[in-house]
Amino acid sequence: MKIITVEHEVSPEHGKCTFSGDYYGKDVCKYHALRTQTHGRKAPPEYRKPKCLLFDCWLEQPYKKCEACRKACEEGEYDKR
Repeated sequence: MKIITVEHEVSPEHGKCTFSGDYYGKDVCKYHALRTQTHGRKAPPEYRKPKCLLFDCWLEQPYKKCEACRKACEEGEYDKR
C-alpha cells in the first residue's frame, strides 16, 4: 500500500469551508459537496446533505468543517494570513 499526501488549501475561517468571495457569493472548498445519503430500507434518503469528499464524512451543517479537517489544520502548518 502507498500513502499519498495531498496538499490542499484550507479556508482561513475557523469552522467553515468558505473563502471570501466576490459580489455574487462566497467561494467554497472544492471538497465540499451536497450529496444524497441513503440508509437502505431502514429510512428514506436524505437529499442535498453536505459531505466532505476529502475525508469522506457527512457534515452536520452546510459549509461546516469536519472534525478530521479541523484536526489536520491544528496539527499541520496552517498559514494564518
